Amino acid sequence: MSSSVSVAAEWDLLSDRFYRRITVYSPLPWSPPSAAAASSSSTSGGGGGGGGSGGVLGRLDLSTHIVAAAPFGGPIAAVRDDSKIVQLHSEPSRRRLLLYSSSGHPIASSPWPPQLPRLHSLAFSSSLNLVALLSDGSLLRFRLPDLKPNPSPTPVPLLPTSSGGVADAAFWGGGVAVLTEDNRVVVTTDIDAADPHPREFADPCVGQDEQRGFPLLSSCGWNREGR
Repeated sequence: MSSSVSVAAEWDLLSDRFYRRITVYSPLPWSPPSAAAASSSSTSGGGGGGGGSGGVLGRLDLSTHIVAAAPFGGPIAAVRDDSKIVQLHSEPSRRRLLLYSSSGHPIASSPWPPQLPRLHSLAFSSSLNLVALLSDGSLLRFRLPDLKPNPSPTPVPLLPTSSGGVADAAFWGGGVAVLTEDNRVVVTTDIDAADPHPREFADPCVGQDEQRGFPLLSSCGWNREGR
């Protein structure tokens, strides 16, 4: 018997045009790369589609991870957020830095460097370097696709030691603005540089409990909330 489903059922009318929604990626795998795949991708310089078999640890719960997506359909990085509660044995005890393609396929995996301050946020710079902002206000940069700390395994400090650490932060292109726990604002416009030359802005003169977030305004006229 021939199907009685109309082809037109897949199309929606909008004004005088018909449109159809096409599923590009379904379902997204979101499985952590296996150790074998991570080793292979590091050796070969990376690539999409690795880590789909053998040692895959199940679907990745993005709600328990700190995630950053590169612009223009670039890679996606994730690290388990150690401030979140996760189910026992649902994930490895040691955290890993995971790298995926924009379609959710594992590219690479690397152990998260031990004995670091708590991770606050991840971001990709405009030159597609992966940058980690730690809770003490220091930056750690990672080389792609092998996820090795670059140029140094030692984080680069941005904040004065008396600041109390990071309360909030907002990244853009090649820079980051940091709101400290004592309500200072520190900005660097080159997070890729070996010495990012952070600058402290004038004291906003607000109370300890009054500052909740801050927006970034670009020259193009759009804004991004620093929360």
